[in-house]
This record gives sequence, C-alpha cells and structure tokens, in this order.
Amino acid sequence: IEASPGGSPRFGVAGGCWAQLGGSLSTNPVLDATHASIALASTTPYVAWEQLTATGTHTIQIKHWTGSAWASDGTSLNVSSAADAREPMIAIGGGVPYVTWRETLGATTNVYVAHWTGPPGPWTAAA
Repeated sequence: IEASPGGSPRFGVAGGCWAQLGGSLSTNPVLDATHASIALASTTPYVAWEQLTATGTHTIQIKHWTGSAWASDGTSLNVSSAADAREPMIAIGGGVPYVTWRETLGATTNVYVAHWTGPPGPWTAAA
C-alpha cells in the first residue's frame, strides 16, 4: 500500500497477490492526498480522501474503480470552497455510496453527509 505525498492507497488483491489498481488517485500529484477511506459497492471500490490545495486548505474528493481506471465522482464535496475539509469516511448503503466529513471555516466546524446520485452527479446532502 502506498501513501506518499501526492499519492494515496491504490492496491488490491488479485489472484492472492497485491496488484496495483491504476495510478495515483490524487487530483494534483505535487500536493498531499491523505486520510483515504475505501468502501465496496458490490465489487466496485469507492475511495474518499483529503486533497491539499494550492491555497493550503483541503477538499474532499471521491473516485471509483471502473475495472480499468479510477474515475472521478463529481467535483469536490466541500460545501464552502473557502473551508478546510477533513476526515472523510465512506460507506455503502443499499448500493449507494455515502460520505461524511467535517469542514472548518473560521471558528466554526460542521459535519456533513452526502450520497451519490449517479453520473453526472452531483453528490446530494443526505436527509
């Protein structure tokens, strides 16, 4: 399992051995991608992670494995583009990916939950 700057975990088991699943999940290979969380919808892995931005804040990103490549599931989940988003956790319920994370803007921190509505998106706030 690799978790280097600009990378994130990206290996799976194939034939009893670890096999790399595509390239880096990072949206910017020179900025840190950290705190990855993975969940399976049937046989499809979904990964959520924190992506450092050039301004020093973090965004929450999601990708899923298509069988041949990692595909983005929408854009950043951040509710506020100025907020610092951290600690994503992803789970699957009824075949639907759900993600929770926290965002801090100034002195206020909020926790959010969203679920995937399918291509082309967007992620929708869970009721």
